[in-house]
Amino acid sequence: MAGMALFGMGAALLGLSWEFQILSAALSGVLLIPLALKALKKLTPGELSQSLDDPRLRGQQFKVYTDSGGQARVTVFGDEFMARPSRIDQSLKDGSLVRIVRFEGNTAIVTPND
Repeated sequence: MAGMALFGMGAALLGLSWEFQILSAALSGVLLIPLALKALKKLTPGELSQSLDDPRLRGQQFKVYTDSGGQARVTVFGDEFMARPSRIDQSLKDGSLVRIVRFEGNTAIVTPND
């Protein structure tokens, strides 16, 4: 946005009409936005992962509850997430304590707290 404003201002300083000022600002935006996106991709380290990336969750226990549809859920810092056990042989019971292993989308993958 700042680049677009600079190009529009440059056109005004050159004495171009307001139509050309707006056109130059718009065209500069078309050119600058893809360049800015490429620069952000190069400057952003790593990739997004599905790991436990919030240090506040490490070591925390969360209580499982069942919603009206029978789905297991956990509340994490005021936000509700569907819960699924990390292994097939595990089950989640209402009121049991779990630890979050990772998130897959908006589902918390949990393991029972032994």
